[in-house]
Amino acid sequence: MIEIVDLKIKYGDLRLRKIDPSLRSFKVNAHKSDIHLSLDYEGSYLLNIAAVAPPQIQYPIGERKKAKINIEEEGDLKKIEISWLSDDKETGAPLFFNAEEGNLYMKIK
Repeated sequence: MIEIVDLKIKYGDLRLRKIDPSLRSFKVNAHKSDIHLSLDYEGSYLLNIAAVAPPQIQYPIGERKKAKINIEEEGDLKKIEISWLSDDKETGAPLFFNAEEGNLYMKIK
């Protein structure tokens, strides 16, 4: 079983249809690439996004008791932290995205 994922992408699209919530670490470094991410509604995730000159970032807000979103902006840098936890979990799969000049689309299904 894969526990750690570290991806680098330039000038393309990355479509992630399912990410196992039991991963220890999931990292994506993207340059001028669009990322499309689908997460399981029942899963628990800790998302950490750092984007430079992001044209568009879409993320779920949802109706979860344990959903928290923190956004910081400094110039062209935007940092977003999303804690999306199921009711019986205290932590989730850590997902890290570093994006430069690309769109990031997330949905919960």
